[in-house]
Amino acid sequence: MKNSNKRLRIMVIIAGLIIFISSLESLMIAKSTEAFEAFKTVTGDSNFSVFINYTLQNYVMNIIEPIIITLYTYFTFHKIRINRYYHLFFGMIVLIRIILLVVMVNYQSIFYYIIIVLYAMYFISVITMNNKKEGGKRGLS
Repeated sequence: MKNSNKRLRIMVIIAGLIIFISSLESLMIAKSTEAFEAFKTVTGDSNFSVFINYTLQNYVMNIIEPIIITLYTYFTFHKIRINRYYHLFFGMIVLIRIILLVVMVNYQSIFYYIIIVLYAMYFISVITMNNKKEGGKRGLS
């Protein structure tokens, strides 16, 4: 069980880092006049509040998966057994988020690369999460 608690702590730390880096990225974008100018040219809308709403929406979409998955895992870790359905369902959600991030293509931002690496680590954390006793079966059961 000690190894399982360590994995849970690692998962919580990675989720916290994803939220922190996404927060920094959103703050930098919201303060950037270049980002607002690019937003105006792409959308044709010169309203700053629409730009802030768009930035906030992107921020929430970047952090919603780690928040939900980590809270679910944290509060149910000792109550239910983590099995292959947990790995399959939550692993696919995180994998889809990674694919969406890669397709988004934001090469100018260092946060883009950091978030992709953190999500890859989070994916590994989700698919290797285990709360069984050490003497039990191994793998995706």
